Formats: sequence, C-alpha cells, structure tokens
Amino acid sequence: MKQFFKILFACLCALILFFLVIFFSFMGVIAGASGGEKTDVQKNSVLVLDMNEPIGEQTIKNTLGELTGEATSSLGLNDILASIKEAKTDDKIKGIYVKLGMSQNGWATLQEVKNALLDFKTSKKFVIAYGEICDQKSYYVAAAGDQIYINPVGGIEFNGLSITGTFFKGTIDKLDIKTEAFHCGKYKGPMSLTNWKSFRNPIDIN
Repeated sequence: MKQFFKILFACLCALILFFLVIFFSFMGVIAGASGGEKTDVQKNSVLVLDMNEPIGEQTIKNTLGELTGEATSSLGLNDILASIKEAKTDDKIKGIYVKLGMSQNGWATLQEVKNALLDFKTSKKFVIAYGEICDQKSYYVAAAGDQIYINPVGGIEFNGLSITGTFFKGTIDKLDIKTEAFHCGKYKGPMSLTNWKSFRNPIDIN
C-alpha cells in the first residue's frame, strides 16, 4: 500500500509539472504576440505592398498562430491605407515597392489600394512593381505605379475586364412579365427594369 501511494504521488507531481510547463509556454506566446514593438523606420526605406497577402476589412492579430501554425496577423484595408497615407509625408520613406503575385482580394478593395497609390504619387515619390508572376488583379494595382517589371522567366495573366448578363426571354413570356428599359442621362446602354404586365406607368428618369 505504501508503494502504491508513492507511485500515485509521483504521477500527480509529474502531471502538475506538465500542466505548469504548458501554462507558462502558452502565456509566453501570448505575451510575445501582444507586446510587439513599434517599427523603427530607417532613412531611405521602402514600403512593401505584397499582393499575395489577403486584405481583410480590419487588421486581425492571431495570438495563437504560433501554436496552431496559422498566420499570426493579417493586415486590414484600413491600416494599409493609413500606412500609405503616412508614408506619403514620411521623409524616411522614399517610395513603395509593389510585390506582384496572385491576389486573393476583391476588386473594390484593390480599387481603394490603387487610389491610395495614385494619391501617394503626388508626393513625387516612386512606386515600382516587380514579381515573378502577376495576375490581372495585381496588374490593376501596379498600373498606378511608375514602372512594372516581370521576371524574364515569369508569367502574367491578362484577360481583360468584362461582365456578362443573362436573359430569360422565354421564361419571362410564360410568367406574363414584360420589361421596360429606362436610362439616366447619356449612357451607351439602358438599364433593365422588370415590371408586371399590369404596370402601366413606366419610370422615366431624366
């Protein structure tokens, strides 16, 4: 019986020690992730904009990323735009380097970034893009820059922008629905407004 209690006590001590090690390791990771220092910008620095990285609406800091193997942080659109705006008046930053790649972001987000780069260029600082591969979305943003470079053995995707509309004339006829076109101002193509056949007063926007 005495030997049993010795083994039980040793197991409990080992278990407690194990949990203490896990606990302090976990706290160390959180402290390291949350206690980031402000970046010290040196003279003649260049701001890097990586088109391969996803851009969220807001910056996300994943304090458990080092434990789970995921990204520890993801920059949001608001912080990216603020960084570009701040770099415009920062004498230590000489320009922006756009790292081309395969962008995962939406067109609205990319348009905001491109507009920020166009505003940045009014400071007379350079915007240069380079990459080994460039998709259409990356090229759209890079077009705001002064020069675009592609690795001689790299590749570029350029399909052009287009939009496709689907029409269901047969279905509309069977449902006894008619369409009436209207437009606002001078435009090469009218918008389509679908109304019930009993609707006798078409909308006219001048």
